[in-house]
Amino acid sequence: MLNFKHIATFLLLLIFIFECKRSGTINLPDGGSYKGIISNGKPNVPDGRKYTGEWKTNRQNGKGILTNANGDSYNGHFKDDLPDGEGIHSKADGSILFKGQWLQGKPVK
Repeated sequence: MLNFKHIATFLLLLIFIFECKRSGTINLPDGGSYKGIISNGKPNVPDGRKYTGEWKTNRQNGKGILTNANGDSYNGHFKDDLPDGEGIHSKADGSILFKGQWLQGKPVK
């Protein structure tokens, strides 16, 4: 039989789950804002990736670092969620896969 303690625990668990990952809008330190899924108070990037950097018009725009779930990363400029401009694509072990100009998510060789 359910008692007050079980119900309270269940409600607290639900609040925790919805607070950790929810949809909404947050104001960013660079003056921009992000509207979308928010995890632990930060903009959420899908597929287990982690993005730290500038946002504009709800997208990765400006300088940032995108780290994939496997540890590979891109450190450089973004435009509309894609690497665009000067940047470095590195493997998890630190070796550089490409360093230079990017255009719409692709390295310019």
